[in-house]
Formats: sequence, structure tokens, C-alpha cells
Amino acid sequence: MKYLTSLRRNIRWVPAFLTTLTGFLLLTYMILTESEPGALPLLLILTGICWMYFRKRSHRSEIE
Repeated sequence: MKYLTSLRRNIRWVPAFLTTLTGFLLLTYMILTESEPGALPLLLILTGICWMYFRKRSHRSEIE
């Protein structure tokens, strides 16, 4: 049971990580092709980082 709980917590990080990774990949692509970053990659990176931060914060409150 404890393993499943731990696995569920780890799976919840995947969408936030993929959003951030997609933002960084798109940012790299946009800089290489258009020589400017664009708003969408920056928004994806910011969304992913905020998502991870709030997940970590809510995880702390679950422990206490």
C-alpha cells in the first residue's frame, strides 16, 4: 500500500515536468529558427515551474 501511495505521488509530477520540458524544447527551437524566444515557450516554462512548486508545497502539507 505504501508503494502505491509513493507511486501516485511520483506520477503527479510527470505532467508538470513534461510541460516544463516542452517549454524548454520549444524555446530552443524558436531561438534557433527565429532568433527570438516567443511568448508561448516562456508561458509553458513558467506554468510547469509553478505547477511543480505548488505540488511540492501541497505535498509538504500532506505530510504534516
